Amino acid sequence: MIGIGSIGGGEVMLILVIALLLFGPRKIPEIGRTLGKTMAEFRKATRDFKLNLEREVDMENLSAAGSEIRKARTDIQNVARDTMNLTPVSSDPPEADRDQVSDDGNNRKD
Repeated sequence: MIGIGSIGGGEVMLILVIALLLFGPRKIPEIGRTLGKTMAEFRKATRDFKLNLEREVDMENLSAAGSEIRKARTDIQNVARDTMNLTPVSSDPPEADRDQVSDDGNNRKD
């Protein structure tokens, strides 16, 4: 049983004999060259399409990243502005805890 896409040696020979009978020995090289050029152009078009698609996806990713960066910058500016506008409640340092820690790490009260 022959699977789809598998061509054996006998089938290739049969195709070549039929092509030789239909086109003649002078046309077969020309047809081969044309077929080769067509395949090369198809590969080039496929590669160009793939590169353009990847560029478009990268541009969309960069655009999304740019939006996130602009939002983060705005958030940082807002936080900085709010921080600059705060007035301190007291400039005195907080009172020291009355518990002192001894050199050995035990808490003791004076």
